[in-house]
Amino acid sequence: MRNRFVNAATVVLLSAAFVGVVTTPAVAAPVCNVPNPPPICNTEDEFGSPTISLSTPVRQPAGLVVSGTAKDRDASGPVQVQIKIQGVVVATLAANTSTGAYSGTVPARAGSSVCAVAKNQNEGLDKSICRTFLVSVDPIGSVDEVSPGPAGLLVRGWAIDPDTANPIDVHVYLDGAYVRTVNASGSRPDVAAVYPAYGAAHGYDLTVPAAPGQHTVCVYGINVGTGTVNTQLGCGTVTQGRPPAAPDLQVNAAQTVPTMYLYVQPHSTNASGFVVERSVGGSAGPWVQVHSNNRNGETAFSWDDTGVAQGNLYCYRVRADNPYGSATSAVVCRDLPLPALPRPTNVSVTGVTETSLVLNWTDNAVGETQYRVDHVGVNTLYAPGTAGTGPMTFTMNNLQPSTRYCFKVGPIKPGFGYDPSPEICATTASPPPPPVSVKTVNLWNCVSGGASGGVWLYDHDFGTWTRAASAPSSWVRGSCGTPYSGPAASVNLPEGRIVTVVLVITGNRFCPTEDPTTTGCRHWEAGPVLGGSKGITTYDVIG
Repeated sequence: MRNRFVNAATVVLLSAAFVGVVTTPAVAAPVCNVPNPPPICNTEDEFGSPTISLSTPVRQPAGLVVSGTAKDRDASGPVQVQIKIQGVVVATLAANTSTGAYSGTVPARAGSSVCAVAKNQNEGLDKSICRTFLVSVDPIGSVDEVSPGPAGLLVRGWAIDPDTANPIDVHVYLDGAYVRTVNASGSRPDVAAVYPAYGAAHGYDLTVPAAPGQHTVCVYGINVGTGTVNTQLGCGTVTQGRPPAAPDLQVNAAQTVPTMYLYVQPHSTNASGFVVERSVGGSAGPWVQVHSNNRNGETAFSWDDTGVAQGNLYCYRVRADNPYGSATSAVVCRDLPLPALPRPTNVSVTGVTETSLVLNWTDNAVGETQYRVDHVGVNTLYAPGTAGTGPMTFTMNNLQPSTRYCFKVGPIKPGFGYDPSPEICATTASPPPPPVSVKTVNLWNCVSGGASGGVWLYDHDFGTWTRAASAPSSWVRGSCGTPYSGPAASVNLPEGRIVTVVLVITGNRFCPTEDPTTTGCRHWEAGPVLGGSKGITTYDVIG
């Protein structure tokens, strides 16, 4: 509800301002012993004094209309009636010799009493009669309303100068400072109903710009006639609010259905509602309202526009409103694409290494320009499209070992939606464990058949092979005995080097010569796991 100041005394001002209300019984000098109203002295005394009556005066632009009767039975001519306002003679009227009636428009002057004095002729005394009647010569009127509005404070009322039927100016003051002059010429039939002689063209209706906060507006009627005062017609004190801030708008187009998704983020909590407008084909318009609500702006909200057709450009803007004004977001335009091309099928992952993998799928789309590979949570890559359909592959490189990766794949084409495959995930291979740091290696030759050979070391830093020891055949005592038997060979490893320990076996079943570079000759390689049945059993860790 608007914070509004309304003058509750408007009707009183209209009816009592200057038309006049008799507030005390009419008085006469000498006193006439007759009822009131109307006051009348209709009997002559013994000295032949006149009788006099006075009807209620009427204020008009030309002056004050007075009327009544005045008779004097011994008068030799028309009875002369003096009209006084506040004791000052303003005019003399002649009564009709037959009926005694008198009337006329006399000059107005400020006062609260109007008297008529019948001038005696021949015998008797002058006879007078008075009415309490407010005669105004300064402007009158009212401030009917002061209320906050979108562009400022709304100020409405009416003003009349009793000396003219023409509209007069009013001066408007805001917080004691002059701000504007307005001619009170607006139509006010209600004013004309009370003051028919002045007409309806005496209303004023204006907007006074004002900053947010409490303000006092006062209006003064500017005198144009015989008066001397620019009347204060009234004042009103109200609080002017502030319009809401412009909201932010995000718009996203659906890829597979005819829908636009709108998300609105307000930036003030004093909104009383929001209006969404849409334009088709660009921001030039025409703009059509497609949604409204009564939210107060405390939280963000979303709205889905389903009244759209795929293949068109749509522009949107959102306006926040309250009683003090409005603010509109920036225009956001989005293309609503045509239906998406068919999804790929048979999506799989092969060729997994520590740093790469291969995506495979069946292309079911025709005419795509590219295939979009969504590396979920990381980035987006693109593969060239194909003219037709069929199997496709795409290698993902620069990956991290032992890491789970997820992907979506879909065809893209300008003007069409994007509908990717379901998510598929794979984990890259783990790297080999780091080499074991040892300095002494004991080995047993457990190869059946009694073959013998040698223990070779491969230096990973230099890429060289070195024969470190001989390995007797498995028939030699200790070559593959109980855990308490002696080792077939004991090798001291070079400290600080990374080496691979290899047992190379010779013989017809294996290699004709002891050659560590031939992988077929290697019966066993000492890997990182210690304590194997055919490998390293004791070691000393290098500190």
